[in-house]
Parts: sequence; structure tokens; C-alpha cells
Amino acid sequence: MTQKNTKKKNDNKKNNSSYNKAVLMSIVLLFMGIFDKILYPNNDWPLLRMANYIVMLALFIAIVMQFIKMMKDGKKGK
Repeated sequence: MTQKNTKKKNDNKKNNSSYNKAVLMSIVLLFMGIFDKILYPNNDWPLLRMANYIVMLALFIAIVMQFIKMMKDGKKGK
């Protein structure tokens, strides 16, 4: 294989890895939301719930940042 083809395959793996990471974080965020409703149906444990929401917010921000990074990489032609 030539060096160009090898580099192109490595870039594709990197892009797929970024996409898979973003999708996995989205699935984790979805399950965190579902389990929040299951575990705390009567608004019990308000501090624990608040900590859960902070983690969910941080995960959402990480997902958005991952997609922005992927869009920037796509515009650069990587």
C-alpha cells in the first residue's frame, strides 16, 4: 500500500472513532435521563439528583464539543 492510502485509512478510523465516541456519550446521556426518572420518582435525594443533572449537563457539553470538532475536521479535509 502506498503511504497516501495508509494515511487516508488512518484518518477514516480517526473520524469513525470520534463519531462513535459522540454516539456512545449520547446513549449514556439518554440512559442517565431514564434512570433518573426511575430511581427518583418522588423527587427524593435532591442533592444526588442535582449532582446527576450536573454530570448530564457536562456530558451534553462534551457531546456538542465533539460534534463541533468533527465539523471543523471535516471542513479542513482531514
